[in-house]
Amino acid sequence: MAGLTPSTLVPAAHELWLQGVVRNQALVNAGYSNNARFANPTCNCLGCLGAGLGGGLTRTAGLYGWVVDQLQSVNLVLASGEAVNVSSTNEPDLWWVLRGAAPNFGVVTSTVVSAYPMPQAVNVAWQSRLTFADDKLKDLISTINTIDLAPHMQIDFLLSTSGPPAYKPMISAIAFFLGNASEAEKAWAPVLKIGSLSNSTNVLPYMEWGAWSDTFCAKGDRKPVYTVCQPSSSKRLNLADRLRIVQDLHRDPRRAAPKSATPPS
Repeated sequence: MAGLTPSTLVPAAHELWLQGVVRNQALVNAGYSNNARFANPTCNCLGCLGAGLGGGLTRTAGLYGWVVDQLQSVNLVLASGEAVNVSSTNEPDLWWVLRGAAPNFGVVTSTVVSAYPMPQAVNVAWQSRLTFADDKLKDLISTINTIDLAPHMQIDFLLSTSGPPAYKPMISAIAFFLGNASEAEKAWAPVLKIGSLSNSTNVLPYMEWGAWSDTFCAKGDRKPVYTVCQPSSSKRLNLADRLRIVQDLHRDPRRAAPKSATPPS
């Protein structure tokens, strides 16, 4: 699979030829070095196409759409062994199903995706990583629902733990803003005022936007985490009851899981 990692950026055409197993961090590094930005997945260790062909959450969904929206063409190997190039004008039926269900129809070896010229000096974003007590879930959801998310805003939050040895349940939120710090703090003021246990806020270059996820990408240890993303293109969250079930599962897998899913003692 190592032969499927190169990629070629064509700035003049605003596009990137992307091989099948390029990981997000490699893509972001290449973009930043060449004064470009992509609508890429959020976690550094994810394969860009593995995440993107199913939809693909991205920090910049409000501006550029989801990862799958970036596809311009796809090179696909069918079950018959035939290699085909698929686009909106070539094999349009396959094109329709590939954008969301590609693994069911063949093996994607490479794609051409959209690239967005962006000088390094402005290819930055404000980001706040907040940690909340486990009982702040309802407050967090209610507060997010009061905010009109502009296209340059995005937030996701995770039901995670404090780590070993206690693994105490907690909530992490990552608020994102393309713009200066004062505008960001004003836009996210309702969330910042909830009362977090910790708050790490920085203006970060593009290649560091996904650094918050590196803990989950590292091999080893137990990393129980559930995440929800709220891009500006989404409607209001109506997840309180459903997330409460997930939260119960997170706190105690045996108590919250259906009997059929409970492992034997």
